[in-house]
Amino acid sequence: METIILVEDEVVIREEIKSLLESYNYQVKVLTDFENILTEVLALEGDLLLLDLNLPKFDGFYWMKEIRKNSNMPIMILTSSQKEMDELLGLQLGADDYIQKPFHAQILLARIQAVLARTNHQKNERKLLGPNFEYQVERHEVSCDSGTWSLSGNEHLILSLLLEHRGKVVQRETLMNHLWQHCSFVDDNTLTVNVNRLRKHLKEMGIEDCIQTKRGEGYIIL
Repeated sequence: METIILVEDEVVIREEIKSLLESYNYQVKVLTDFENILTEVLALEGDLLLLDLNLPKFDGFYWMKEIRKNSNMPIMILTSSQKEMDELLGLQLGADDYIQKPFHAQILLARIQAVLARTNHQKNERKLLGPNFEYQVERHEVSCDSGTWSLSGNEHLILSLLLEHRGKVVQRETLMNHLWQHCSFVDDNTLTVNVNRLRKHLKEMGIEDCIQTKRGEGYIIL
């Protein structure tokens, strides 16, 4: 049974989501201590985090940044905000998906299933080889001389796609569709931000100049 962590301060919505997910055989862990979200999320080790943006004291963006420093757990943002910039910021910070309230129950379930399907661990681990590192796909882990490092959801999607097509240019449009299939307004800058974040993370591991830019085309790992 997969475990979903729910962080939502509106009691009625929280109980509705909890009941819905439990009726589909998900185990739901509800957090109500909004000052210690990071500690509790890391302790629970769920399969997916449903995170509301409009929380007391610190908003969901703050908590997502803190969680991403410590975990590659899939994160889906829940919000009543209609601002496209909020969705864009959430994706840039590492959210795996974003859904606006009010939402149809079946749409929420479908989006949850889609995120879990592409991030869950598989029994047979698949490995991809980079220039001087090994990538364990299901674990989202890079193994190199400096140790083993975890990647966030979007970092994982970018690196795995580039490694699957190693030696070939992956078009920017292909990467954008791979990351944000349902977000028609996401632009080139959002992809650039995510690729640069991955490059920075790889550099911290001692892996430099791994991802090369082909101007007017896309990216390649040789």
